Amino acid sequence: MNRTPELPDGEEDPLRIDPAATPLCPHCLAELPPRAPFCPKCSAPVGAYATYDPIQQIYSAGWLYRRAIGSGISTMALIGMWVIFGPTALLMLIAIIARLVRGGRVDLVTAPIAIATCAISTVILYLVTRSYVRFKRRKPGQCVKCHYFLANLPEPRCPECGTPFDPKRVAEEIEMAGEDD
Repeated sequence: MNRTPELPDGEEDPLRIDPAATPLCPHCLAELPPRAPFCPKCSAPVGAYATYDPIQQIYSAGWLYRRAIGSGISTMALIGMWVIFGPTALLMLIAIIARLVRGGRVDLVTAPIAIATCAISTVILYLVTRSYVRFKRRKPGQCVKCHYFLANLPEPRCPECGTPFDPKRVAEEIEMAGEDD
């Protein structure tokens, strides 16, 4: 039994993919060569086997790590990290202090676990917060979205995130920053 609906005469299926259509990178919308495993413009993995081939998998993971580091941390991610790790660090610190103040017997198993959990949670919160604060400060000439340095690029579009920019504004920002130094 065929469940495909019949189309009126002269109409084409809107969901049919045109075989002559040029594939585009989902990240930067650049045109892709046929069967390309990576975008030639932004290096995003776009091919069917970019994450299966062992060598290409390394490049795919590297692109993902660069993207994660370069894009900064969103406010929502920062709040989420504090909601997850903040109470953990605080409760472990309270447990450690309560144990010391009470003068109770120090358990050789739970005390190191509590200290390690508190230390790890605190370090994670410190690193995430520091990264968030540092990334929010955009330097002159950087992309407003991903902080990529935009000076002397061949086209007025960020190669990292695809955001268009005004080259004159970028040049003025860099020039004004140079005068302040």
